[in-house]
Amino acid sequence: MDFKELETQIKELIAKDEMETAIKLMVTYFQKDSRLDEIILQSGRYFALRKEQMSGTADREELNKNFNQLRMNILGFLKSEQEESAYKSQVFGAEAPQSGQDLVPVFFSLGSPHKESQVEYVEKLKEHLSKYQVGLISLEEGDWDNLDPLSPIRRKMEKCCGCLSLAMERSFVKEGIVKRESHQEKAITNQSFATPWMHIEATLAYQLELPFLILKEKDIRSEGMLDDSLFEWRIVKIDPTKPQELEEYPIKSFIRMWVEEIKKFQAKKAGLQTSS
Repeated sequence: MDFKELETQIKELIAKDEMETAIKLMVTYFQKDSRLDEIILQSGRYFALRKEQMSGTADREELNKNFNQLRMNILGFLKSEQEESAYKSQVFGAEAPQSGQDLVPVFFSLGSPHKESQVEYVEKLKEHLSKYQVGLISLEEGDWDNLDPLSPIRRKMEKCCGCLSLAMERSFVKEGIVKRESHQEKAITNQSFATPWMHIEATLAYQLELPFLILKEKDIRSEGMLDDSLFEWRIVKIDPTKPQELEEYPIKSFIRMWVEEIKKFQAKKAGLQTSS
């Protein structure tokens, strides 16, 4: 069953007031998606009210209110999943190889985009790198292993000649606290964070001694592998709302320096394979 069929079935079940079947279908389809937790908890309250209704003790107004809220959450979840799937397909979808060209394989570390500006930046980046015959490689759907998530990434990287990380906003904290309830407690406001996988994949690339470059959104918090004080020129600040900057200095120069490195790495790797 594809997502479109699932969406149709869920909406039909909700219309028939078959909420329990709809939720079971969603849980089966999305399995361990933590975003379903709130819906499952809320459904428990709804089904409890249904039992009270059958015994004549439920408040009908409260039951209807709970049902409508549960329905809105389910439909909102489906809409969110639809948007995310569309972005993933656009960004991670298979691309036709450029005929007559041997592309330099590079692991592309990128969290799933959730804004149109992020998608546009990725498309512009791909277009820019195509000038250097760089082929971006990411994990495909069948590669993922929930029990051993790092091994598939490492196997992909071992076939590559470099790593490019595009660290864009995943989470935004309007008001928060670091090291809460300690003497080092500190307030943070209006702070952006990338997905933790940015740090993990950049670390794996570093351990494999791959030439790497991190294009980091300018407002992302400086920490871990995204600390601005690390690696000299390898962390380059970008503005996802200005994809044209990829064609301008200094970003263009940093990308060119990295491309020279990955091509040298590829030549060296090919020489070692030939000699062995």
